[in-house]
Amino acid sequence: MVSNIYIKKDEDKGNNSISLGGLSKFWHLKEDNGYVLTCDDFVKRYKSIDDVNKEFISLEEFLKSATYVGYQFQRTEPIKDLDDEFDSNYTRFNGYSVYIALYENEGIILAYHMNSRFEQYDYVVIPKFYTKDGKYAFIGKDAFISYKDIIYKQIIEQENKSEDKGLVLKKD
Repeated sequence: MVSNIYIKKDEDKGNNSISLGGLSKFWHLKEDNGYVLTCDDFVKRYKSIDDVNKEFISLEEFLKSATYVGYQFQRTEPIKDLDDEFDSNYTRFNGYSVYIALYENEGIILAYHMNSRFEQYDYVVIPKFYTKDGKYAFIGKDAFISYKDIIYKQIIEQENKSEDKGLVLKKD
């Protein structure tokens, strides 16, 4: 089974800036006069699948070579960004969110995000940006057991859900 779901390998760098855009989400591949990857408001175009594979890894390939983790992921300290501000994502200071690290592949973590306050439960990607300095820990007990094929199917379902269009107001 082959899907069109991809994971971005690393942040974009250039001109003294780092772009984390789309790193924690899944990207969707479409073939349209080349290869087009989309994620939220981001669009990237490529001429060949080899060009795509330089910056992205398919969900299938990620899971094939990933290592099972099963513990809660938590940064042990915030990251200082280029503006000297602290990014407290994935720390214990980020509110009600808990991230269960399911699988790890070359510093990228596939996690299950749980936020009971806002009833938000979904699969996310924890980018290499948050792991490459080594200032993180896997904590708690082996909290989650599942199989790659089940997680794969659930991610495909999550990503293929039609977007909630919100309220539609009736005009009289």
